[in-house]
Amino acid sequence: MTTGIYCIRCKTTERVYVGQSRSIPLRWEWHRKNLAEGEHHSYKLQEDWNKWGAGAFVFEVLEILDEGVSDAALTGREMSWCSKLKSIKEGYNILIPGQNYEKWKRRWRGRKKTTKKKKPSKGRGGGRAAAAQLVKNFVPP
Repeated sequence: MTTGIYCIRCKTTERVYVGQSRSIPLRWEWHRKNLAEGEHHSYKLQEDWNKWGAGAFVFEVLEILDEGVSDAALTGREMSWCSKLKSIKEGYNILIPGQNYEKWKRRWRGRKKTTKKKKPSKGRGGGRAAAAQLVKNFVPP
């Protein structure tokens, strides 16, 4: 097992997702599977994956840590890398390391996959066609 900090970097945009794991290869497998299925918890990462494709992304190990490292120390190292690479403000991380992921996951399960396109809303006024008709029929006072 490889314990440490890793990142997923988009070669096109240079944005990154930083994560921690006690088994980095298994974690990468999980990320790839969820991204391919359109179900990744980071909607920002999922949107760029859908836009640029798998070939635009690289998985990199940032730091290898001792197998016996505490959870708190592992989270501390992840937080340090998130700060250094600005992955929360400018990248793909949507939660601060150590936040309650389980609570967030429960809310996430109710969301639809980002690979599906939403139908345009017709709204109250009938959309563009109605607006165009109003403009066409407009008579100045």
